[in-house]
Amino acid sequence: MKVWRGDVLNNQRSVFLEATLPIVAGENKLTAYAFNRDNIKSADVSLTITGADSIKRKGVIYILSVGVNEYADKQFNLRYAVADAQSFAAEIKGRQATLNNYGSVELIQLHDREASKANILKSLADLTTRAQPEDAVIVYFAGHGTAQENRFYLVPHDLRSSGENGLQTILTHSISDEELRGVFEGMD
Repeated sequence: MKVWRGDVLNNQRSVFLEATLPIVAGENKLTAYAFNRDNIKSADVSLTITGADSIKRKGVIYILSVGVNEYADKQFNLRYAVADAQSFAAEIKGRQATLNNYGSVELIQLHDREASKANILKSLADLTTRAQPEDAVIVYFAGHGTAQENRFYLVPHDLRSSGENGLQTILTHSISDEELRGVFEGMD
């Protein structure tokens, strides 16, 4: 997926946008569309390309399993988040062994202190360079979260609240849906 944000015309009548896209074996359907300044979507334009069987590969399932029982600020501690994250990952891995739809399963587990904002975002960024179109990426987060206005936030281990600006501090040190969108937009 390739996304251009903002005013790509930049006061021009037209603009040429180019992206290099990976092709997989079999049918590859490409769809393009745009939004205007009023957020009205254009009609879709589609193209189908058939990739040769010689490029076929069995994909990998990447599971990023995050569980936080112990927060830097102990008042937010939980009891079962790590166990939930571990159980989810084990269940997916076990089901894949039965289904055998993918070549392998790679499990990335971040629990408690390892589940800092920096580590979670780094793990996601690493997946953007590793995951290929035939792969599956599953992210599971067990821990605190919050929603404010039209945004949601995952609260990592390194949460520290402070007095009057406690909510703003939590939001600043959490992982927002916008940050997640930015990471996932970079994945093929």
